[in-house]
Amino acid sequence: MAGCAAPGPGREALAGASSYLNTYGDYQASDLVEFEKYDVAALDPYDYPDEKFPAALRDSGTTVLAYIDIGEAEEFRDYWPEVLKHPGMLIGENPDWQGDWFADVNNPEWRRIILESEISRLRSMGPMDGLCMDMLDTVDDYPRLKPGMVRLVREIRAKYPGLLLVPNRGFAVLDEILPYIDAFKYEDLSSGYDAKTGKYVATRDRADQDTLARALARKDMPVLVLDHVATSPPDLKMARADYDRCKKVAAEMHAHFVWYANSVEQDHPRWPW
Repeated sequence: MAGCAAPGPGREALAGASSYLNTYGDYQASDLVEFEKYDVAALDPYDYPDEKFPAALRDSGTTVLAYIDIGEAEEFRDYWPEVLKHPGMLIGENPDWQGDWFADVNNPEWRRIILESEISRLRSMGPMDGLCMDMLDTVDDYPRLKPGMVRLVREIRAKYPGLLLVPNRGFAVLDEILPYIDAFKYEDLSSGYDAKTGKYVATRDRADQDTLARALARKDMPVLVLDHVATSPPDLKMARADYDRCKKVAAEMHAHFVWYANSVEQDHPRWPW
């Protein structure tokens, strides 16, 4: 099975990363040359052209993190027919993303799908070093889901001890999941996409930054920053301001931040700095 490939660079490489790519979409074999330039790549295995793609990327020295949405059920995922057998695990559709449904993480059937079906399926699509876990901040809208979210991260760590675990945001559960994660992804540190206006706007959340600072004081771990800016044409001014602010925040927290930015379409621009 592809997921049983030899171990990759591991936690040391993640901690020492200086470049980072975060992109989802239909990857082409020709993208490999570009992706190999990064120390870390967060990719969606559903979009691999074949399992040779992530294998070659890892062989080049890039740490590969497989995207997984643990806070939502997505209609295009292979597990969707199984989800429909348990309609009670769907709380409501995400108003910003058609086809994405907030999942009841307290429901043991949802956790079983993630633990026993989806992660195994991702590993069968190609070798990986870890998981980039999305939508932990579902608990912001549904605070009652907090126990299940914490439990799911803990169970993923227990079942897959060799995988790097990198949650995206999830500030409301960060303290509880801190013992189980290897890095933190901070989407929209400085800029993000406003679905209501269709524009890219500055984002500044002091409370979230304070929460992260307290966590980093307890645990030394890298932070992968993903800002969103216009890329067609590329908004170099906003991207550069985001990059500079990322360095400033990292210095204030005495932490290791690695920056990247793309558009809401999750493309893969190459920035000149």
